Parts: sequence; C-alpha cells; structure tokens
Amino acid sequence: MARLNRNGADLTLDAKSPADMIDEAVSAAKKADIAVVVLGESFMMTGEAASRSDIGLPENQKALLKALKATGKPIVLVLMNGRPLTLQWEDDNLNAIVETWYGGHRAGEAIADVLFGKYNPSGKLTMTFPVT
Repeated sequence: MARLNRNGADLTLDAKSPADMIDEAVSAAKKADIAVVVLGESFMMTGEAASRSDIGLPENQKALLKALKATGKPIVLVLMNGRPLTLQWEDDNLNAIVETWYGGHRAGEAIADVLFGKYNPSGKLTMTFPVT
C-alpha cells in the first residue's frame, strides 16, 4: 500500500466488495435511459516507470461493463487514461467511447458538454490504439 499512497495521497479501499459495487451499478442502470460509465487507469498505472503487461481495462472494470451490457441499456464509456488501451470488447459491445485522457481541473465541464451535445469534438488522435 505504500506505493499506492505516494505523495501523501490518502487512498483507502472501499468496504464494499467489487461484486456489491457492480450490483449497485446494475441496479442504477436498470432505472436509467443510458449508462455513462467513467473508467480507465489510476494515476499509478501510467506514466514513467508504470509499465503494464496488459494494457486493457482492469478486470473489475471489464466485469462491470459486461454486467451493464446485460441490462440491455445503451452504454457510453468515458475513458480516463494515459496511454492507448486495448479496447476490442468495448469497441464491439458499447454504444460509444469518449477518450478524455487526463484532463485538467475543468475536464468535467468539458466532458459534460460533449456528452450533452453542446460541443462536438473533432480532430485526429496522435496515436494508434492496439487491437488484440
């Protein structure tokens, strides 16, 4: 845990199990018209000296997406990450993917503007996403 709590960050594990949190998310999604799911890499998974042998979403996040997919609701995945990820299942099964990288202190407002159609981003990515 010392590595997770670098630079004085106070991170603690949630008392709920991953399965309990997935159940809560599925319950909320069933009541909604669409599920907007924000996932990606923690700050410790990317950057210098943060190599990963699997550059897909972590398994708990994939399990969440698969459980939400089973609800039949449209799903928008909002990604926050520092590198291109392998997203083959996500690309094949989700309705939309919004790549946000790691935005600054006003990223939330910008992402909301995109999700609600107030802004239509355009441009080309400067990198390629790997396919597994």
